[in-house]
Amino acid sequence: MPSFTRPFDTAIDTLRAYYHALAESRLEDIMALWVDEDATSLITANGILFNGLDTIRSNLAQQFEYGAPKIQVLDTRSYESPSTAIYIVTEAHNPLSQDEQPKLVLATYVLVQECGKWRIAHIHASAIPERTAESFANGGLQQNQGPLH
Repeated sequence: MPSFTRPFDTAIDTLRAYYHALAESRLEDIMALWVDEDATSLITANGILFNGLDTIRSNLAQQFEYGAPKIQVLDTRSYESPSTAIYIVTEAHNPLSQDEQPKLVLATYVLVQECGKWRIAHIHASAIPERTAESFANGGLQQNQGPLH
């Protein structure tokens, strides 16, 4: 097997490591999974854009002050090439407080190869409208059944 082949270091492994570190509020572990580029970005399910590693770090640190997010992966679709992987993930975001409602989120993760390792370059999350979420809960979505976000 060529030395550049690392079957244990795949894009999905990086995404799983992200979810695991997020569930445990391990900020430094999360930040180590991002590509070291100024063009990194995170768009939250609330529509807020964070550009660059410093602003992403600040946002996550602030979020962790309220506790670890409770995210359950419900469905994953993927596109992979030798240097880029895109994952479209349907997530259930369970509230940290009883005052909030759970919501379904459609998140797109873009990962790229950097020095032989998969790194996150971009995350775009959007809340799924309640009507669409109900359709998903009742057996899944069909094509052309309304907006996803």
